[in-house]
Amino acid sequence: MLNKKAQEVLLRATQLISDRTRWIKGAGFRSGMEGLMHNYCALGALVRASRELSAEEYDRNQVESALRKTLYGLNYHRGISVDSYNDNEATTHADVKNLFCETVKREVVDAQTDEA
Repeated sequence: MLNKKAQEVLLRATQLISDRTRWIKGAGFRSGMEGLMHNYCALGALVRASRELSAEEYDRNQVESALRKTLYGLNYHRGISVDSYNDNEATTHADVKNLFCETVKREVVDAQTDEA
């Protein structure tokens, strides 16, 4: 189960990755045309969320591990990384968004239900 800070990082990264027009492959993140907006890959969104929330590397690693657990549950081999999944030619934005949403469901929503 993710600690509170890691849950916050996961939720913020999910927000960052949710907009199709801001999702990218092959780079962590980059500036948009105005220089203010950024575009993110799955791992870039995670790094950005960690920085915004002043999270420890431990928290970010927890979230990355939770995302890999979700990938494994979606029948991807155990060794796949979040960035290689994002950058795979066959992976779509909907796939990446689903990865984050399924992880939020398990690690935040279901975890809160279990605590109640």
